[in-house]
Amino acid sequence: TNFDSSRELCTIAWSGNRRVGSIFCKKSENPDIAKLRLFFVEPDLRGLGVGRKLLDDCISFAKYKGYKRMTLMTHASQKTARAMYEKAGFVCTEAHPDESFAPGATEETWELKL
Repeated sequence: TNFDSSRELCTIAWSGNRRVGSIFCKKSENPDIAKLRLFFVEPDLRGLGVGRKLLDDCISFAKYKGYKRMTLMTHASQKTARAMYEKAGFVCTEAHPDESFAPGATEETWELKL
């Protein structure tokens, strides 16, 4: 109900009639900062470039809309996603324990200057 098509993007990747991935670019309270949210690729399609395409499109959208930075939150256990973020230029700016996700989990905040 609060979707703002002028500043936000929801992308769903399809293979035939099957949804296989998603990524969202959300506005934040700060008009210069976009949030990357709900990034997911079905396990059987990982490693085929679907995630890279979704991530690239989300970053391009944020740049086009004039955002200065993009942030995201993930967990240290998400090794493949973290490697993709790092390759795209994101930097981990904060990490702290997050037992709500799993015992011993570490939540991370990553940031990309656009």
